[in-house]
Amino acid sequence: MLVKKSLKSVLILVSLFFLNFSAVSVPFFYLEAEKTEPVWENVPENFRRCYRAVPKKVEVREMPALAGKILAKLNENEEIFVDELKSSEYWLFCYVPRLSLTGFCTAGCFVVKPFFEEIAEKLCTHRAEYTYMVENGEVLPCRSITRLIFEQLQDYSFEDCLFVVQLALENGGKLISDGDFSTPLVESCRLNNFLLSEYLLDCFASANVKKMINMRNQMFAPPLYYAFKNGNVELADLLIRHGADAWKKCGDFSTCLEHLENFMAEKQVSKETGRKLLELVLAGQKTGKK
Repeated sequence: MLVKKSLKSVLILVSLFFLNFSAVSVPFFYLEAEKTEPVWENVPENFRRCYRAVPKKVEVREMPALAGKILAKLNENEEIFVDELKSSEYWLFCYVPRLSLTGFCTAGCFVVKPFFEEIAEKLCTHRAEYTYMVENGEVLPCRSITRLIFEQLQDYSFEDCLFVVQLALENGGKLISDGDFSTPLVESCRLNNFLLSEYLLDCFASANVKKMINMRNQMFAPPLYYAFKNGNVELADLLIRHGADAWKKCGDFSTCLEHLENFMAEKQVSKETGRKLLELVLAGQKTGKK
């Protein structure tokens, strides 16, 4: 009887140990995995500009006055989102994501924390300084790689574009975002950037490559159309090897292949280049990659 009680006690202690271990360890990894939804997506619409607290214990007040009731105190480097229309030179009307509250903070205790896309051009011209800012957590992640390429990187070298997009993705940027008018791959091919297109295809999971390789932008066409339009044999070969369909219809209901014939007829693409592109299409069809 005594042995049974002792054995029962041991089993209870072992169970409690594993329960405690689970209570501490499992939620830790679970919480890490759940940190996928960007903070700014839940911020009220009017609070658009992000600021970062410089000192510790910055006070959030009910009113824009030192006599105002203190609602909370912020941590060092804590982010707030500011309604600039209701702010002044001395007071920021802000939303605090950690606490889900609004209030006023003294403006002198904060510095702007820009989104990645707001400093993208600086990364091309002052790479070391702004790369340090990104890697040091002084910049918010990129909200849309598609818009980054389309709006900020059109006038920069292929190498600069690749560097900036890589840095964005390595620091929390979203490869595909809700509401995108296009895809990163379409925009990369539109800019005739083989280096970036190759990198983006490597970023997509194999299941997504098949989906993204023929996806059109809202304006007109899939990636292969732009490779044909630019007469880029190397880029077209890359896309066809990943499953690009030359018979994919564009916004005008013509196929990419029909557009290639038009580009050749209008001498936008030379006969020699056009011949090479047609050979790629035929080779892809024979190997079952159409």
